[in-house]
Amino acid sequence: MQFLIYGYKEYKKIIQRKVFYSSFFITLVVSFFTILAMMHEFKDTAGIYAAFFQNLMMSGLFIALFIQRGNLSGQSMGIAVCKMVGTALAAVCFYLYFRTPLITIISMAIFIYDWIYIVLIYRFYVKYAK
Repeated sequence: MQFLIYGYKEYKKIIQRKVFYSSFFITLVVSFFTILAMMHEFKDTAGIYAAFFQNLMMSGLFIALFIQRGNLSGQSMGIAVCKMVGTALAAVCFYLYFRTPLITIISMAIFIYDWIYIVLIYRFYVKYAK
C-alpha cells in the first residue's frame, strides 16, 4: 500500500501515473504466477524457496534504493537491523528443519547483502550526523 500511495513521487519525472500503476499491477500478477510456478517446480507447497528468493531480492533492492537516492529517505538503521535479525532467525530455523544447499547459499547471500546495507547506513550516519 505504501508503494501505491507514495511510490509515484519517485518516478513521476520519467513515467506517467497510469503507466506507474499499470506496471505495478502487471508485476504483481506476473510475480503471483512465478511464485506458483516455483512452488510447483521445486515441489514446495509451503513456498519456502520463493520466500528466500524474494528476501534475497529485497536485500539487493534495499542497497540499490539507498545508492539511487543517496539518502535515508524511507530507510533507517532499525529497518536494516530488524531485517537482518528476522532473516537470520528464519534461516537458522530452516537450516535446522529444512536443510538444503540452495537455502543455505541463499541465506548466506542474504546475510552478506544485509550486512552491506547496515554498513552503508552506518557510514551515512557517521558522515552526516555531525
